[in-house]
Amino acid sequence: MTHNNYTHIFAVRCLAALSLFWVCSAASAADIKGSVTTQWQYFPDSEPQNHSYGRAATLELDLFQRFDNTELVAELLGRSDDRDSGRRTLDARQAYVKSEAFGVDLFLGNRQVFWGKAESKNIVDVINQRDAAANSGQVEKKGALSVSAEKYSGDLEFQFFYIPEFRTKTSNDPDAHPSAGMASTAPRFARQNGKNADDFAARISGYTGDWDYALSGFYGTARDPIISVTADGKILPYYVLQRSIGLEGQYTSDAILVKLEGLFGTQHNADFSALVTGVEKTLYAVWDTQWDIGLIGEVQMDDRPQAADELFGVAGVRLVINDPEDTNFLALYSADREHDQTLFSIEASRRLSERFFVELSGQFYNARSVSSPFGLLSDDDQISARLKWFF
Repeated sequence: MTHNNYTHIFAVRCLAALSLFWVCSAASAADIKGSVTTQWQYFPDSEPQNHSYGRAATLELDLFQRFDNTELVAELLGRSDDRDSGRRTLDARQAYVKSEAFGVDLFLGNRQVFWGKAESKNIVDVINQRDAAANSGQVEKKGALSVSAEKYSGDLEFQFFYIPEFRTKTSNDPDAHPSAGMASTAPRFARQNGKNADDFAARISGYTGDWDYALSGFYGTARDPIISVTADGKILPYYVLQRSIGLEGQYTSDAILVKLEGLFGTQHNADFSALVTGVEKTLYAVWDTQWDIGLIGEVQMDDRPQAADELFGVAGVRLVINDPEDTNFLALYSADREHDQTLFSIEASRRLSERFFVELSGQFYNARSVSSPFGLLSDDDQISARLKWFF
């Protein structure tokens, strides 16, 4: 499917969702909110054939309508980019109907959910596909067209998802970032029905005392493809079948969080295991100020072929100013076991007023081998600024 066809399909979905809300508004005014984000990007180590800066604008609309025990929810996103067509998108991040029957919440349509506890990587977060071209880590996710159900029973929550349509990762242009300077070709699938193969997922979560926990299961197409390079120098994504069990746990005390995520199963008939575990300790009111500092340490272990390396160590610092402007900083440093590949990332955010919010971020890769996963990203160091206006 071409990029234009892909965009057209989701444009139709977004327009359909808007039309639905307009009809509903005739009976009762819908709650409509939105934001416009302007982004500037600079790539200090960009190769001459790739662009060294970029600008983008994103429009987001959040719509909500309630009728008795039925809710209509939509989060619609349109993004343009002056240089990278891979980032241009029109998508219904969420566009679903929620109703209740026999004590069960039922959902039909595009949804976004989050599963996981860790800070640096969420290996159990298997429902939504990542909008990788947005180049925003794990934050930007695509909606998952699904039929789902949720039920609360005491301290437990039960979730079930049926996903009839698979969505591939977005990719950047060859002269954009990150792309390794290579174009992407049409993806291949291990499952016979390709994008139309059904996915199933279920999760039970709860808490007891100071512990939060969850157990999940997934059967479907792996969200991360196995990447290879074709004979003519193009990136070939290959999406395999995944059967997996996910585990989550978090211990919370006044100053310490202990986090755990595990994922175990098979991909393409080969066993795999992945684990992210770590600790975050918070120091309150440091230096006799209102500032709080969180010290983060995590270990990532992943033997899947999609992983950049089987073992990564992560150290980080989170600074919360606790001011009226919600000023926050987060810095993370990741390195593999041999220190051959490293990634340093930093994020900062601050509210400028009731309607304006600014974010700054940076990602810096380093690798000894140019053929390693981080080595292929050697010219993708990025400094980014976002200004968001809420309306």
